[in-house]
Amino acid sequence: VVSTQSTWGPFNRIIEMGGCCARIADHCRSMDADDVFAYNTIKVVRVRDRYLGGLRWAFVLAICLYIIVYVMVVRKGYLESEVPVGTTYLTLQKPTTATAPANYYYCTQYDAAFAGKNGHSTVTTQTDPRECVVWDAYQVLFPQDSGTLMFITTRASINIDRAACLIMGRYDSCVAPYVVASNVTEYYMAGIEEFTLRLSHNFQAPNFYEDNHSEKFSGASDTLTGYIVDQEKRNVWAFPNSGKDIISVEAILRTAAFGLNDLSDDLDAHVGESIRHAGVILMVQIEYNNWDNTNDEPQYFYKITRIPRTEYKVIETRPLNDTHRLFVNRHGIRLFFIVTGTIGRFSFQTMLVQLVSALGLMSVATLVVDLMMVYIMPDRQAYTKYKYEVTVDFSDFRDDRRRTTDATNAGAPRRVDMANLGNEGGGGGGGGPDDAAPWNSPRNAGMPHSSQV
Repeated sequence: VVSTQSTWGPFNRIIEMGGCCARIADHCRSMDADDVFAYNTIKVVRVRDRYLGGLRWAFVLAICLYIIVYVMVVRKGYLESEVPVGTTYLTLQKPTTATAPANYYYCTQYDAAFAGKNGHSTVTTQTDPRECVVWDAYQVLFPQDSGTLMFITTRASINIDRAACLIMGRYDSCVAPYVVASNVTEYYMAGIEEFTLRLSHNFQAPNFYEDNHSEKFSGASDTLTGYIVDQEKRNVWAFPNSGKDIISVEAILRTAAFGLNDLSDDLDAHVGESIRHAGVILMVQIEYNNWDNTNDEPQYFYKITRIPRTEYKVIETRPLNDTHRLFVNRHGIRLFFIVTGTIGRFSFQTMLVQLVSALGLMSVATLVVDLMMVYIMPDRQAYTKYKYEVTVDFSDFRDDRRRTTDATNAGAPRRVDMANLGNEGGGGGGGGPDDAAPWNSPRNAGMPHSSQV
């Protein structure tokens, strides 16, 4: 026995789908195209309400203050800016005073009594002491570059390597060309914080300088005033325009808010390893700026920051003879110098763009008040009634006008307008459509007459 439901099931589903499509089609036919494609136009409504008016003026006042105070005064929106480019020249100088290892508590030769007599720290505890050596600037600085990079050695591990594969045949192989031939000895550099850097740098804003070759857009640090800025953006040291800048290593570390005896945060650092032992990377930004007064020559600012979770080392080898070499594993302070900043000058076009962009916020004030008026204020229903107005259905209006015109052309009786009697054929006084039944039907009650359109 075959089930009737299972036999006719697919057909029933098709019939149900057909009925659903028919209902959708009926719904679509019942929709008025004038409602679907209705056009929303702007209508100005004067709402006589002190609360709404006061709210809008409060927003306008806040926007004006934003434009004047923040955009124009604080951000100096009337200036166009350019990032300068430049070069640096760096040299390292040894301390002018004696640097005996007994003065420094990170040295195994430290003597507190001796250090106290020489004005050095009398700290008696040091978790990571090493034997110290006294090196000059040429030994501490490696390699001997003087551009935008500098490496200052704070620790050196030294040993002698011996050549293990000096003379080899054509088919011989060598896994380790050199092997360690002596004990590895570690040293700290005595008094490294007392070494000083001598800096000279220059800048130029290429596009500005090309326009008028003004010295305000190109210059050198020797003739400008500079400052060292700490981590809290305070000027802690000034450099007058009297030559090259001299900064001690200790001042650089203090500005970056750390010391060489602090523990290293490098991921590969062993427990208790100091920055003096592991090394560190510092970024030194030299920012040229004339933003405060574009009529004066720019000033420059040293901003020194430490790159977190880093150490730095350099390997140096020196041949001693044909079979031996000196192997030096250096750890220390790696300095990167970058010339940057902001050079500005007055530009009417830039000011105009800033003003137009800011004045666009005025429309935001109106939008916010409109939204509060319709959705938030206690009298929002009354406000909505005055703000939004729905017109008659103009498709019906055009149909009735067409029927009236057709009836007039077919010779339908016309109502005589006594006021315009005798003016027919004149400039618009007569010959208008009949004001009869179509306009008085309930469907078009309240609709404007076609002659009024």
